[in-house]
Amino acid sequence: MFNWTEAYINQSVGSFEDPEKLLDRLVEEMTQDSMRMRQASAQATASQRQMAARTANAQAAADQWLRRAELARLTA
Repeated sequence: MFNWTEAYINQSVGSFEDPEKLLDRLVEEMTQDSMRMRQASAQATASQRQMAARTANAQAAADQWLRRAELARLTA
C-alpha cells in the first residue's frame, strides 16, 4: 500500500535524497492511497446497497409466489 518503506530502504542503502523531497513524495503517496481507499469504500458501500435492494426484491417476489400458491391451494 504505502511505498514509504521502499523509499526508506532506498535512502538507507545509499541514495541520499533531500529529506524534504522525500517527505513531500511520501505525503503525496499517502494522499493518493487515501483517495483510493475512499473510492474503494464508496464502491463497497454502493455494492452493499445494491445487494440489499436485490435481496428485498427477491424476498418480495418469493412472498408473492407463496401467497399465490396458498391461494391456489385454498381454491383447489
